[in-house]
Amino acid sequence: MNRGLITVFISIIIVFSWTQLNASAKYNKPRKSGDDLQRIIQMIDYRETTRGNIDMYFSNIGKTAQRDSSGTSMPGCFWPRGSQNSYIFGQGICFAAKKVYNGDTSKLFHLAYNPNTSKCWTIAGRIEDGANMLFTKREKYQVYFSDDFDKVTGEPLDPNSTISWPLWKKDNSASGYFGVFVFDENTRDNTNYPLGPDIISSQDIHCVFKDTDLSYYEHSQDSLTKAGYPLNIQYEMTAYFFDDDAYKDMAILRYKIINMSQDTLHDSWFGMVSDNDVKVAGADSTGQTNDVAMRYINDPSLNLSVTYTYTDKGEEGKGFGYFGLSMLETPAVDNNGYLRKDKPSFTPGEQLNMKTFLLFPIGRDTSILNNLYDNISSEKLDINLDEGDLRLLLGTGPFNMLPSDTTVVAFMLNFASPANGGEADGSVADMKNLIDKVRAGRDFYYNQHLINNVNETVNGNFSFIKIYPNPSSDFANVSFNIPSEGHVSFQLLNTIGQTVESLEKVCNPGVNNFYLNLADLTPGVYILKLGYMGLNKTQIFTVLK
Repeated sequence: MNRGLITVFISIIIVFSWTQLNASAKYNKPRKSGDDLQRIIQMIDYRETTRGNIDMYFSNIGKTAQRDSSGTSMPGCFWPRGSQNSYIFGQGICFAAKKVYNGDTSKLFHLAYNPNTSKCWTIAGRIEDGANMLFTKREKYQVYFSDDFDKVTGEPLDPNSTISWPLWKKDNSASGYFGVFVFDENTRDNTNYPLGPDIISSQDIHCVFKDTDLSYYEHSQDSLTKAGYPLNIQYEMTAYFFDDDAYKDMAILRYKIINMSQDTLHDSWFGMVSDNDVKVAGADSTGQTNDVAMRYINDPSLNLSVTYTYTDKGEEGKGFGYFGLSMLETPAVDNNGYLRKDKPSFTPGEQLNMKTFLLFPIGRDTSILNNLYDNISSEKLDINLDEGDLRLLLGTGPFNMLPSDTTVVAFMLNFASPANGGEADGSVADMKNLIDKVRAGRDFYYNQHLINNVNETVNGNFSFIKIYPNPSSDFANVSFNIPSEGHVSFQLLNTIGQTVESLEKVCNPGVNNFYLNLADLTPGVYILKLGYMGLNKTQIFTVLK
């Protein structure tokens, strides 16, 4: 590759003109009512991914991997894209905690997906807007897909269909990399957030939901109120899907969990219930009854469950492989069980990791879920369940949440073909492709800057503003800020750390802009590393062709 790959045009620039500063106002001004929108956004919104090799549905009520057709639940996770190979009928998060109410300690919990009934107890919206579902907030509480927005301004590509992207970069620190949810839609712009919208993957998916409307629970509201419900938990969910070959069979679901109550929630547990149905959609109605699930015990640090199918229900020759569901990030606690706040992020060794893994057949739904607190906190680690219509419950805990406390739990989905060829046989050797992808995904999350490089020295005056567009094809623009004139080094790396190109230039103080020529790069994920006065800043970006 020629050293001229990166052509640098250095200048002090005025980032935004008065017109640009006010551009988002026309998109975020009072809008048409939801019923007048050209693209009608239902309050309960179901949308299907279009990027990567995993075809998956998302809703804004906490339920994932299930599609809704006129109120009829249907399977909602297929791999590879374009096939009828279904792997999940539905899944959703769950939360359980001990709460002192009227002098008594109660074990309370809620579910975003009950596999026996397909009911969801959580609802779209923010607690700041009240306890109930607000049908006047359709635009604000829709399922957001990043493809619908300008990657630089955050403005909708179709201003008649939605409002601006909800996640914006607050700073360039490790904790700021994932952005913050901007509640006031009128401030979702580059004026208030000059670092720009927070869009990370080929397709970011975002929604918010809460546990506060007791009319959606499967118990009487009176009995729930007397027990101390609701817990008043606010959720922010962001999912990431990738087009490049290295990560196209991976999805990351990241949940920010916020205690919006005035109560300290003790011995809290968070997890996911997943109804894995590995079958040909629309074929044999009993295709899910010959599935196998197991905990991957050869490397417990992966926090991994593996599901595959036998082939006597029409699956043979259809290209089925392995589905891995793992806990990617979990809370870290101090010696008293309270959430740690001494660092912006924590290594896997500092986290709670997966503490509970239950496998149960459809016939045990009621007994498991009606006693969710006791089951998710059991710290039982099942090994496998062979040939059945099965469910998985993954859990992490315990942790104490003070009022306003926030923690994060992330799950990773990975799919892979059998390493030995043919049909999956469940052997360690045959699962090699899956395990390699799980390890690569974990490395990407922690070391390749999906979680920002926690070893970086953060300096408020030296900042990496943005690379845009991202993903890119032929070119990308790079913006950064330095406090004074000096040498800045530019190093382009691939995902295994090899230097593709490097150079050094003298740059002016303030905001600098340069043009990155990508024409000669092969498709994939790259890292641009800037060096200045002994400090390093990195940004990851994707090249598409």
